[in-house]
Amino acid sequence: MSRTVAMYADLTRNTNEFLKSIAHSRRLDQAARIVPIEPGQRIFDYGCGDGAFFNQLSRYTAKENLFGYDPWLLGEMTFEGATTFGAVPDFIDELAGTFDVVYCMEVCEHLSDAANAALLDNVARLGKAGAVFVFGVPIETGPSALLKNVFRWWKGGRQGANPSRIWRTTFSRPVDREWVDGWCGTHIGFDHRRFRETLVAHGFRIERTACLPLRGTTAVLNNEIYFVCRR
Repeated sequence: MSRTVAMYADLTRNTNEFLKSIAHSRRLDQAARIVPIEPGQRIFDYGCGDGAFFNQLSRYTAKENLFGYDPWLLGEMTFEGATTFGAVPDFIDELAGTFDVVYCMEVCEHLSDAANAALLDNVARLGKAGAVFVFGVPIETGPSALLKNVFRWWKGGRQGANPSRIWRTTFSRPVDREWVDGWCGTHIGFDHRRFRETLVAHGFRIERTACLPLRGTTAVLNNEIYFVCRR
């Protein structure tokens, strides 16, 4: 049967839209350098997608130390050698408390409060004592939201962008989001500041943040923010 849905890579790092392609290609390399990774450390990517991030992580630790979970995109896996799972019950109990670094990127902005609570519980269980947890989410408020949503509107109203939502997100006003089984397909309306509060409420201690792609600058000038945490 022919494929009718675009591959994830074609929508992100391999897109013919120059700025979007550059942003997605650079973020994986930058994300892999947010925390130092030592040879032999075990790493879990919760929401590993098609495995592109494993290509970056394998520069620092052996392939057999790389694990990931994704419920939708494992059929598009681009990396050989990592251990991956397509359903949560397959690994949580078996692998609990065994990872030095746990990443969760490009996931939480799509989830309802209840779904994020379940995710954070699972992620917390995977880390060993003293583990580092890295959560990456988009910046969808302020100047960053203005630029993104003007572009989305110009491109035909992608992700539901319209003048009202441009105004509301620029000035950090709430936006109604549509949920299907705890999932929202658009980034519009997500607030990274509220997500910070959610992390703290679930017992994560935020040690520092990193904004990308312009490291060393504030969220005002960037596309994504990463929370580096411990418990």
